[in-house]
Amino acid sequence: MLNNRNTLISANGFLSTTLDRHVAVQFSSNKPQNSDLVSILFKITTSSTLIRSTFADISKLSAFPAEKEVLFNLGAAFKIESIEESAGADSTTLVHMTATDEGYETANRYIELSKKDLEDDDKKVMFGRLLINMGQYQESKDYFGSFIDSMKNAGIDDTLECASYFHNQGRAHACMGEFVKAFKLMKRALDIRLKHLKFDDLRIAHTQNSIGVIEGEMGRYFNARSRFLEALDIFRRRTGSASDDSAGLHIATTKSNIGWVDYLQGNYEESRKCQEEALKIRRRLLPEDHPLIADNLNALGALYHAQGKYHEATKAYEEALKMREKTLPRHHPAIANSYQSLGSAELENGQYEQALKYYRKAFNIFYEALGAGHLLIASSYKAIGSVYLEKGDYDTALKHYLGALEISTKSLSEDHPAAGECHHYIGM
Repeated sequence: MLNNRNTLISANGFLSTTLDRHVAVQFSSNKPQNSDLVSILFKITTSSTLIRSTFADISKLSAFPAEKEVLFNLGAAFKIESIEESAGADSTTLVHMTATDEGYETANRYIELSKKDLEDDDKKVMFGRLLINMGQYQESKDYFGSFIDSMKNAGIDDTLECASYFHNQGRAHACMGEFVKAFKLMKRALDIRLKHLKFDDLRIAHTQNSIGVIEGEMGRYFNARSRFLEALDIFRRRTGSASDDSAGLHIATTKSNIGWVDYLQGNYEESRKCQEEALKIRRRLLPEDHPLIADNLNALGALYHAQGKYHEATKAYEEALKMREKTLPRHHPAIANSYQSLGSAELENGQYEQALKYYRKAFNIFYEALGAGHLLIASSYKAIGSVYLEKGDYDTALKHYLGALEISTKSLSEDHPAAGECHHYIGM
């Protein structure tokens, strides 16, 4: 709650409130049996001019009219304005909120932006992709899997509709670090699309882009670049330029992907050009705090970092983190990615305790969001190990490197650069 100031929240159902503060205090002051729980009193300011966050005084219809109950509708959104913490075992925290229509407006903006960036506007696909964007990877995988199973049972899994489900379930697997499964699903989607569509259809470009990301994660950089370039060629030939929103976003994504592979291969100048071009397009077409803009800023921070420009790197990392914390759920892996990046910058500056603080924040989010066996957990182990190595605590460093190696070799091949890096540090 303390981390959600100035953000929007919404109840899962109708929200029951009261006009009588004493009634609310009576409910909130019931001492929780769990000592870790805190009593909270919500004070809500609202307006009858709101369209989406509506309310009604239902005291005359209630079995307890003296409670002066006011009911807010399903989907009502509230902005947390301030939080007043109180000390003591029996204290109650006061949260000031304002009812708002911003939740509806935010959802509408998301839908419109998603339509620009999607290969189709199927609402079933859009919802599953929303789950991925929120970091709900397992839920998205299961969601698309239910459609795939249904179509397989009906003998219609060789259709363009099912190709979209294969593609997006592959994305969920990739986000979970399950790249072999992701590659198979994406390849299935690509085969179906190549069978039914012209070679330069935009949906083929989308799948080539996604397979390129997976191949890049698996260390197959040449293959990844080839797929990105093929996707970029299709986008440019089919759309002509980045003059319209949809074309621009597709081109920006592909340029960013090419820049990512250039970075992994140490081609920093080429990477910078691609990331800056992608950032320029996204800033023109997207809201100023959009997560995709944060992705570009974090990528540029990594480039500065690799070139020893630690002040510029930290500035870019902090700007990306601020955007991500504003627009993403608090335990989203992208926020952990920002913490990890900041930890790396602090490590280079010799600020070992601050680096450990950031790395542990990243680890906790990765662990909660992705589970113990994800490759990003391996990355966290490796990062924490590097701090202990610099501090001369070799036993603790070795413990973390071995943890990283175990996860890396399970998810990737022994000759993958990530596994090789672990072997390098273990052998030091």
